[in-house]
Amino acid sequence: MPILAEVVDAVIGADTHRDTHTLEMCTPTGVTITTVTIANTEAGFTDALSWISEHAPGPELVAALEGTRSYGIGFARVLTAAGIRVVEAPRPKKVDRRGRGKSDPIDANHAALHTLRTDTNSLSSPRADGVREGLRILVTARRSMVSIQTAQICQLRALLLTGNDAERDQARGHLQETRLKSISRRRGHDSDTIDQVIRRQECRRLALAIIASRTAGTPDKSAGTKPSHGRVHI
Repeated sequence: MPILAEVVDAVIGADTHRDTHTLEMCTPTGVTITTVTIANTEAGFTDALSWISEHAPGPELVAALEGTRSYGIGFARVLTAAGIRVVEAPRPKKVDRRGRGKSDPIDANHAALHTLRTDTNSLSSPRADGVREGLRILVTARRSMVSIQTAQICQLRALLLTGNDAERDQARGHLQETRLKSISRRRGHDSDTIDQVIRRQECRRLALAIIASRTAGTPDKSAGTKPSHGRVHI
């Protein structure tokens, strides 16, 4: 299997950050052609495309970017739209930095050289936009909701277990919606101490929050229609 250096005219290594990206263009033998630092903005991306057009030794180009789904995502989209293949560059390891130190140009150079030495079938493509990315966002959101809800249930159960007999009884078994509504509607007594008042208020808040999170995670059956024309209804 050929390495990338055997099939490209140049590789562009990119060290991406929040405000700027540092780019280095290398020949297939690893010789630096030129470097540049651009702003992480649309204007900066336009400057980068002009820079590539001016210095590229041929049409076969690959851009190796760090953080293609974080700070480098905007630049990756612009390069892809311009017909330049984008691959995910690994972050340098400590052993790779030994004797070289750390700087943006060094990291950009590492991205380019590492990619040149990689088999063409082993290059890591960034996650694509579209349906797969939409599903990934939904799965991540779902996991977050479940994690928050679990923490709220544990908090509520712990509060109930330190309360009076009626509250301890409510902590037993599953906290179904009927029981949660009962907790949220509990009234106090004039004889309640300050800790009892605060415990009841916090239990009510948590019960309502759990009900709301469960409702948010329930699909709306009345809106259930089949996707058409390749669209995903979220």
